[in-house]
Amino acid sequence: MHIGSGSHIVSKSACLLLAAVSLSAIHAEAQTPAPGEVIRRACEAAGGIDLFLRAGALGVDVQREEKAEDGSVHRSGIRRFVNAPGPTPGRIEIPAQQVVAGDDGVTGWAVIRGRPDQRLQTTLMVRRMIQTDMFPAMLPFSLTWSGVTVRDVAAADRGGRAVWRLLLEFDSGFFSSPQIARQWILDLDRDDFSLVAAESPATDLGQGIEANGMLYSWESFEKVRGLSLPTRVRVVGLAPDGSPKSHTRVDSLRWFPVSVGEAALKFENPIPHDQRPRIPGAGAPPQPPR
Repeated sequence: MHIGSGSHIVSKSACLLLAAVSLSAIHAEAQTPAPGEVIRRACEAAGGIDLFLRAGALGVDVQREEKAEDGSVHRSGIRRFVNAPGPTPGRIEIPAQQVVAGDDGVTGWAVIRGRPDQRLQTTLMVRRMIQTDMFPAMLPFSLTWSGVTVRDVAAADRGGRAVWRLLLEFDSGFFSSPQIARQWILDLDRDDFSLVAAESPATDLGQGIEANGMLYSWESFEKVRGLSLPTRVRVVGLAPDGSPKSHTRVDSLRWFPVSVGEAALKFENPIPHDQRPRIPGAGAPPQPPR
């Protein structure tokens, strides 16, 4: 009788606890912001979407240090330009390889060692290269780009830090390589919506080949035209099980504003019309609006 009475008391307490948990879960679900609200709050924390749309052309010098799994270290430098809201018009300059490439908003182009690149795939690939490199560098503003969708928002924890976890999905062809997964997660601080981390999982390429995933973290920022942009980005390789690998990369970025006049020259396709790649049998390549 005593045991039965005790069991009844525990059962009642358990019911009250379950009810409290259920109410808490309902409350948490009700408080989870919609994807559009998360994007708005994240952009607001970084300067505001209105300011971003008026930012105009920006340039960034990137010094990259990459450490391979065998311990070797490779250093490189690249200069990029983008016209807000992006990703195009955009431009890439790689001095060590004598490469200049860009996309004027209509089609991509490249000049390699002073000669026009006439490969048809260049007209598409340059935009994908710009998107691949500039998407993490321009978060959270790049969440507004075409081809990026926030599929879900949920409360989560990142190393003891309360975050909003966004499930991102990218259109086919958004990235320049199939080695990069098309579904990422992005963690934002649950209080101030600042950037915390992003994960691109390892990719199964078939035939027993798997490409490393990537874990992004932003270590420092600076203000450029009122926008908070990263000056140091760390990338750690991820194994298929999500564990970190010894393959790492650190990008040091120096942002600078670009004048309207300089931007017009930077984003213009310099290749003569008769030397631009075109589909066989098609007419002249499309021209950007004047």
